[in-house]
Amino acid sequence: RMPGDVPVQSSSKLVRTCQSIVEHESFMYVIVALIVINTIVMAAEFDGMPDAMFTAFDAINYILTAAFAVEMVLKITALGPGGYRKDPMNVFDGVIVVLSIVEIVVTLASGSGGGGMFSVL
Repeated sequence: RMPGDVPVQSSSKLVRTCQSIVEHESFMYVIVALIVINTIVMAAEFDGMPDAMFTAFDAINYILTAAFAVEMVLKITALGPGGYRKDPMNVFDGVIVVLSIVEIVVTLASGSGGGGMFSVL
């Protein structure tokens, strides 16, 4: 558990399971590793990339966005919406996840390739 976090008191097995996941030390390390991978992939993008590489980077972006969305849902479930919002980093992460999902939806709906308006995030 993060310092100062007070878990939601619940008899729900789902909430207790989410709490045990997000409180586990390995959870944080996995998320940090995903952030590092995301940063490397974003830094590796360049103008004129081969199509295969562009497609692979898009796929990696979709997978990482899904993983970060799962992290957000787990934390909201474990901490409750109020507890989630108490940590400014959770709020920041949540905004980035929502913007990333919006970017993916807009990109897919418009039929254009990746590199959308939020691709620097």
